[in-house]
Amino acid sequence: MIAVPGRVLSPPSVMYHTKRLSLCADGTWYIVQRDRFSASVRFSASARLAKWSYLKITYDGGPTGRPFDPQLPVALANFKNVLQSFGMIVPAPTPPGGFGVSLLRNPNDEVNAGRLSEGFEKAKEAEVRFLLVILRDTNRMTYARVKRLGDAVFGIHTICVVGDSFVKNSPAYMANVALKANLKMGGRNQELGPGGLGFVGEGRTMIVGIDVTHPSPESAEGAPSIAGVVASVDAKLAHWPASIRIQEGRKEMVDGLEDMVIERLKLWRQKNNQLPVKVLVYRDGVSEGQYGTVLAEELPCIKNAFKRIYPTNAPQPKLSIVVVGKRHHTRFYPVKENETDRTGNPSHGTIVDRGVTYDRKWDFFLQAHHSLKGTARPAHYVVLFNEMGLGVDVLEQLTHNMCYLFGRSTVPVSICPPAYYADILCERGRCYIYEVYNAERTVKTVDRDQIKIAKAEIFKKAMAGWGEGVHGNLKDTMFYL
Repeated sequence: MIAVPGRVLSPPSVMYHTKRLSLCADGTWYIVQRDRFSASVRFSASARLAKWSYLKITYDGGPTGRPFDPQLPVALANFKNVLQSFGMIVPAPTPPGGFGVSLLRNPNDEVNAGRLSEGFEKAKEAEVRFLLVILRDTNRMTYARVKRLGDAVFGIHTICVVGDSFVKNSPAYMANVALKANLKMGGRNQELGPGGLGFVGEGRTMIVGIDVTHPSPESAEGAPSIAGVVASVDAKLAHWPASIRIQEGRKEMVDGLEDMVIERLKLWRQKNNQLPVKVLVYRDGVSEGQYGTVLAEELPCIKNAFKRIYPTNAPQPKLSIVVVGKRHHTRFYPVKENETDRTGNPSHGTIVDRGVTYDRKWDFFLQAHHSLKGTARPAHYVVLFNEMGLGVDVLEQLTHNMCYLFGRSTVPVSICPPAYYADILCERGRCYIYEVYNAERTVKTVDRDQIKIAKAEIFKKAMAGWGEGVHGNLKDTMFYL
């Protein structure tokens, strides 16, 4: 253990509508009145929850655990009140009694897939755009099927809640659901005060997050990896629409990156009537041994995307690439007792950029969050490419300030939102091919040709389950929250 110099960055001001919130000592802020179903602030931009309804999922033979049905009407009324207090426009659900689906008690039964599909079909016929799905329990397959049907098949926004938790009528629980609903429907939850985003606030810089998730060791042989790209479309960094693909299993570099970057640039142009002048990429999930591969394979793909979409005689955007590392063993402990937080960790906003960093690379450690328990793990940022000419203080402060803009949170998060959203996006993709990711490993032969054939069949099955990917109704939204 060695002593290294560090410093604490000042937190930005967090704004809701026209109100600046006071931050607590741990960086958190409160948006709902305790024990009251009323928000203490309005969203910066409140969405309209048009054509919404709810889908109640039960099991054949009656409920399991504590029945929540008698309390459901009260909980739904409180839910509506909380959303309206945040400024959202929330009409009555269509139809008023919602929809219902009864599943077999064996959650893996294929009959359940058909029944869920029928429920979504009814919602589609009623032209529902947002569906609050009230689950009986936390079964992962049911959740995955709901998300696949909503995101990829019917194009309906969904938020899942567990019935027993929903009917407890916790204002904080309702507020957390409201944060997701407003973003999904195109609203803006919070923003930073003047100057909080520096040059990004000028509205000419697109920030991109890239990640890849891989099948687990328990997944079927031949299961694909999932690559995701998110990108900002506004100067306040409120919305991060996404592109998502499946690719060869356990390949970290992103296939189809060029096309996904083009999709993000086209949407930026659609929203801003111009293309960005600068592009800042946060690349998640890359180990130290793959830094060179990012520069050799992914950097040219991004540059090719620029060449394809920018006019021939127009200048191309300046590009910078920063790798975000989470899986490392570096931890920091304050030397002085009066510099610790209540859990014994450094204060949120602590940054270390010397002493334990690379000799020939620009990198820094940032602990933007407050750890609820245990030792806080800082995020490790490594700058691989800096065509934008970003200065040390500028990038470090921007990265820190963005941690206060994670849309579904009222605390600064541990890694910056571009990387965080890309990670969540890839996790959502696992729902679309849940059966492949959670199938038994069926390849039991040592014959290489047979193994190759079996893997190809699994990949083909994944492609069939993936279909066309995200539905056209949702592709330009934050459907993955």
